[in-house]
Amino acid sequence: MNLELPKLKAGLTFYYEAKCYKKKKIFKGDMAEKYFFEAIKDCQKKYTFKLLAAMLQPNCLYLLIRTIEGKQSIMDIAFFILASIEDMYIRDTGRDDPIWDGMNPVVTVDTSKDPKRYLSELNKFFRKAQINNITEEDINNIKYVDNIQA
Repeated sequence: MNLELPKLKAGLTFYYEAKCYKKKKIFKGDMAEKYFFEAIKDCQKKYTFKLLAAMLQPNCLYLLIRTIEGKQSIMDIAFFILASIEDMYIRDTGRDDPIWDGMNPVVTVDTSKDPKRYLSELNKFFRKAQINNITEEDINNIKYVDNIQA
């Protein structure tokens, strides 16, 4: 049986969700926000992408990212952010137990059944987010892609 991996071509908009291992609520208080914002800032210094929205919950984080054609993939960006948060957590707490619950799903907004509606729904979800840069222009500029080649 062949396992089909998602087509993660750069230049598209992705929704990424990372859950904590065993749904532990480890992201609480000022330190959690510090890890979150520092990891995002460090990633923005290293990689080129547009962060549309990001939200940290006690047991998960959510990212809405538009990758740039010819630049890094969503997996490079998400992995960098998750690894940075984990490194800071281990450094500050001295704990080395796992933080993240394995591979997380990636949804390509542009290839969803109704991309504009999906992005509008995500905008509602992120409305209370710590970072929400989704604009009407972002919603209107979603690429309609039926068949992506990696």
